[in-house]
Amino acid sequence: IIGPDDIWVGGHILKDNDPNQFYNGAHWDGNKWEIQRIYGEAKLQNGDITKTVTDIQAMYAFPSGEIWAGSATPKFYDGVNWQGYSVHNSSYSTGGYLKDIWGISPDDVYFVGQAGTIVHWDGTDFERMDGGTDLDIMSVSGEGDHVFAVGYNDLLESIVLELRDGNWHDILSSINPPGDLENGDYGWASSVSVLADTAYITVDTGLLKYAYLTGAWSFSPAETIGSNLMMVSHIIVPQPNDIHIFSIRGEHLHFNGQTWKLDTELAPRSEERRVGKECRSRWSPYH
Repeated sequence: IIGPDDIWVGGHILKDNDPNQFYNGAHWDGNKWEIQRIYGEAKLQNGDITKTVTDIQAMYAFPSGEIWAGSATPKFYDGVNWQGYSVHNSSYSTGGYLKDIWGISPDDVYFVGQAGTIVHWDGTDFERMDGGTDLDIMSVSGEGDHVFAVGYNDLLESIVLELRDGNWHDILSSINPPGDLENGDYGWASSVSVLADTAYITVDTGLLKYAYLTGAWSFSPAETIGSNLMMVSHIIVPQPNDIHIFSIRGEHLHFNGQTWKLDTELAPRSEERRVGKECRSRWSPYH
């Protein structure tokens, strides 16, 4: 969201439910939505380069109007046009879908994705960073030079990484989805949002807060903040008294500084919920 009359979304969009009319982006100008194709590039068997359209799975916008988007490769919007990057026209060299993006400025951006992918853009080149894991990195957030990322896989393992002095460090991990609080295991971590000196991390057992300047941890059990929320996709923390947690099913959990409220208006009903009944955890990001 750049402003009330300048909103972008990405995903898998079918016009008139027709698979042949596939789009991956849409823009709101204050009056109407316009669906668009945000192109990338691929190399054919004969060596030719062709334009491609793949699902947009992450977007990050800056107040200046620039946007970075992620699908199989990064894409940049300068306020007028989209530019696709790939191994064919840039220093970008990693594979797998990108799942989340965060940046300080359009020229200082982190991309995370499948199989441990962490990539940094410095305005000139893409640098692949070693996070020490092959788990899918699904969430990234930061404050200045303090950056955190969360990854997990379908085997129910998870990891939380912190970038310090140019290197990524494992600060929290779990192989036990429900967690074991008596032994200090908070369960499956699924997303992170950083505000000022605190990283807010959703886990199976509730919400963790990590004050990274002092190293202090605090914990709010799931039972106190909405134990019915399932399949967390991301967390957004504009202020300490304004916390938003979303599930991939459309559930929204909000903290107003005093109480938590769970909104399920956009969540599927009864029989549609069967798709999630195999989830082993109420906070599970599994999908």
